[in-house]
Amino acid sequence: MESLIEIFESKPAQDVGTFNRIFKKTRIKGYPKDAEVEIHGLFSEDKRKITIGNDTIYMRIVQPKKKPKKPKQEYVYMLPKSEASDAKLPEIYKTLKPSQFMIYMAIQTMGAVDGIEELARQLSIESKTIRNNIKDLIELKLIRTEMVSVNGKSVLKLSIDLS
Repeated sequence: MESLIEIFESKPAQDVGTFNRIFKKTRIKGYPKDAEVEIHGLFSEDKRKITIGNDTIYMRIVQPKKKPKKPKQEYVYMLPKSEASDAKLPEIYKTLKPSQFMIYMAIQTMGAVDGIEELARQLSIESKTIRNNIKDLIELKLIRTEMVSVNGKSVLKLSIDLS
């Protein structure tokens, strides 16, 4: 591994600007960037003699040591088992498509609906989608239909088949 001093000395321009780019932790301040820099040997156990132009200074050059990366610690969170985790949903949740389930639940909530158009208006779904899904719900014997008269108009009454 090449030291920062070796990197500095290998540069074509050995000036204050180059020194400050390489030694980011110990910069030379108060001198022009183009002032020539020369690094000498150790002066004391942790300081070096550095010549900047005609001036001589003594400073400690800090070379950051690379710390070994610690592997990220993985945490395992154990939640207490709740009583609800053993509960199972009724089979209808697996049997029906989402749109069929929504129609079924709407009819169950309302008790009965007079006409596909009324259900379409309440659910904000096209009546064609409801007609297509009603057929499957009738075949599965989940809803029943009967013709009724509402305001003198014949409509299909939809209700839950309890038989």
